Amino acid sequence: MSSHDHNDEESWRTPGERFTNFLNRKNPHYEHDQKDVGIAFALGIFYTLVFVALGAWAYPKWMPTVMSTDMKGIERLMVVFTYISAPVCGVVLGVATYTFMNRHRGDTPPPDGPMIRPTA
Repeated sequence: MSSHDHNDEESWRTPGERFTNFLNRKNPHYEHDQKDVGIAFALGIFYTLVFVALGAWAYPKWMPTVMSTDMKGIERLMVVFTYISAPVCGVVLGVATYTFMNRHRGDTPPPDGPMIRPTA
């Protein structure tokens, strides 16, 4: 057996159940319920699907008429790069959207500490 200290209650759960608990924050190790991860994840999935749809349908329609095989290859390459970059863009835009949607919330700043130097 391994000498790692694993929580037996956590180790038997399936990866899907652990992932669902992570998104819903139903883990007893967290002090309070936070759904920010789930919302940012859902927004990231939404933006990913939007960019995949743009890459599959909109970008090829906006490209000029293909006149050569080289141009057709470049058009395919642009679509493939859009597919590859869609998850990265989705995560970044999902976190940014969640941040801007909830910027009025947050912790109050801590009280001022003691003065380091006395005033003259």
